[in-house]
Formats: sequence, structure tokens, C-alpha cells
Amino acid sequence: MQAPRLAVLFASIVYFPGASLFILPIPVPIPAPLFAVGYLAFTYYAARRGGGRVNHDAHLFGALAGVAFVAVSDPAAIGAAVRQFVAMVSR
Repeated sequence: MQAPRLAVLFASIVYFPGASLFILPIPVPIPAPLFAVGYLAFTYYAARRGGGRVNHDAHLFGALAGVAFVAVSDPAAIGAAVRQFVAMVSR
């Protein structure tokens, strides 16, 4: 996945934190915030590990750029997403 696509995906996760994602061939929905945390953790780990021909830092910063764009253009959305995520986790 390219960095601009990740920016759009992570911005949409901020706006719709209750959404689920389907990743083929996994046949079950993955909660969007869980995907976001897992993806960021894996990308950070892979970037620090090195090796391979994938620039994981670009993917990491592309995802963070999407969240940063929402934070600048619509700060209330960040607060709403955090509140909804906390409510989902505390159930």
C-alpha cells in the first residue's frame, strides 16, 4: 500500500472509528482502530528491523500524515474519534 493511500485510509479511520475493514483472504471483519494500531506497530517494527526493499518509514509517515491532516483541518474529529475508541474499549 502506498503512503498516500494510507493517509486516506487513516483519515477515514479517524472519521469512522466504528468501521470494520476486510483484508483478503481473512474472512472476518477487523475493527478499524485495531487495524490502525496493529499496522502502525508492525510498520514501526519493520522499519527499525531493516532489510528488504520496502520503505516502511514512508508507510508509517503516510499514515500519520492522514491523521495529522484531519487534526489540522477538523480538530473536533480527533476528539470524537478518541472518545468513541475509548467507549468501544471500555465495553
